[in-house]
Amino acid sequence: MNWKSFVEWMTAEVILNRPHDPVQFCRDLLGEKLSENSGTNFRPDLITDWLRNCYTEATALVDEHGVIQGKKVETASKSLPEQITELRKKIDAMQKLLDASSTIATLDPLQATENIVSETCRILNCDRATIFTVDRYVYVYICMFACMHTHIHTHTYMNTHTQANL
Repeated sequence: MNWKSFVEWMTAEVILNRPHDPVQFCRDLLGEKLSENSGTNFRPDLITDWLRNCYTEATALVDEHGVIQGKKVETASKSLPEQITELRKKIDAMQKLLDASSTIATLDPLQATENIVSETCRILNCDRATIFTVDRYVYVYICMFACMHTHIHTHTYMNTHTQANL
């Protein structure tokens, strides 16, 4: 590989484009080149072609006053490994939700409510969760809350705003 041509090409691109963040610019530029050559073997003469094309583009980008207008390189918000890591986290969270949903679907309403509170603690990695349900027959709010490693506590809030333990 011709390292001198590689460094010259990268330097020429940065000088010609004058990006605000040269490191991000180089990463995006290399990402662009990698995507163009995906699936093919690397050829050292590609770098010489990139360098030649850089100078050709610079000549083409000169305006009527002799000022070189930089080309636009599509910026990547995150690198591929960062995107993969983020995607794995989202998949893990979705898997937790699916597991919890399938468990909750097989329970009676009271067990399901208790399970929702405990699954919420597990999914969100929190130490407590609260859920409010409505008993439509007597028009009261039922508050269920749980702390990690303790039992679920239930309180009923009457429609007259008085509170009683169940």
